[in-house]
Amino acid sequence: TTVFKNGLRAYDFNTSAAAADLSKTVASARLIGRFYFRFATLPGAATDIIRLVNTNGNLSIRYNPTGTKLEAHIGTGSWVSGPAVVVDTWYYIDFDANTSGATGTLDWKVDGAAQTQASNAQVSANMTGARFGFLTAVTGRMYVDDIIISYTGADYPFGDGKVLGFSPNSSGTHSFVAGDFQDQAGNNIALPAGDVHSFIDERPINGLTDYIKQVTTSAAIYINFGFEDTTETSDARGVEVVSCSHSAGTATNNAKLKLATGGLDVYAGDISQTSAIYNDSCYVTPPDGGTWTQAKINALACRWGYSSDTNPNPYLDAVMLEIEWAVEASPPSAAPLSASYGGMF
Repeated sequence: TTVFKNGLRAYDFNTSAAAADLSKTVASARLIGRFYFRFATLPGAATDIIRLVNTNGNLSIRYNPTGTKLEAHIGTGSWVSGPAVVVDTWYYIDFDANTSGATGTLDWKVDGAAQTQASNAQVSANMTGARFGFLTAVTGRMYVDDIIISYTGADYPFGDGKVLGFSPNSSGTHSFVAGDFQDQAGNNIALPAGDVHSFIDERPINGLTDYIKQVTTSAAIYINFGFEDTTETSDARGVEVVSCSHSAGTATNNAKLKLATGGLDVYAGDISQTSAIYNDSCYVTPPDGGTWTQAKINALACRWGYSSDTNPNPYLDAVMLEIEWAVEASPPSAAPLSASYGGMF
């Protein structure tokens, strides 16, 4: 997109009498999060712009054209009013949704200002999805950016922050022989294979046009690649590794994506699907401890392959780092994130 809060793009919901949303699967009775939004065209009717899905009563924040304001709500409870909003202005919302007790609660802030809590008496149940966009059919346009989700109450509120993406831009020291890996055209990858990263650097990571595939069965071979450097000098609050992969067929196979530092699995297992599969893993602290300094971020590298079952061949389409930083000098939650959080996008 040409409009974004940070980085190079934002999610663009541009609808005509239609609904459109971005959805993330979750499984928790506590969700903490923050997102930025900006209306280019105000919706002509009321619509949720975030909905936390719960079988006993969804937790929502909506835009209401009556008063051009935000409102919050849970299940059959009352709507509570928030501030008025206008077009062409970025706002950020912090939220703390809790459905662990007999009363569900939704605490929320807009640009750091606390709003009236929404609540509803309902049976406790986990939230199963976090949806952002226009959740009912409307005509309007909204951009959403810098989303972060956590499962731990201590992370509320995140406050002003930004999420930046970093794509592969270098190839490291691999472990294979010529013919073990191929590109999408079936050409053998030969050592030193200095261009492996160029097959997995799509931005955004939504294309299956080019990729690397493992064709030799071995749990000991891999490709190695690094990422673009950050110029941010402050410590990041968390790092997420996001990948896109698919396979030549639907029979069971396997592959692994690992952090080169520490050897942690980003994902490991079956990817037997011919359409895109997205995986993500979030890391509050580096594998070797400490904080996410600029030096540790810029040293990050990944390895992919390790397949003990290449029938059908597993494909790696793209990988990206999503990294979150606080923006304020002393934000409400400047410390590293809790041990359990759900992602950045």
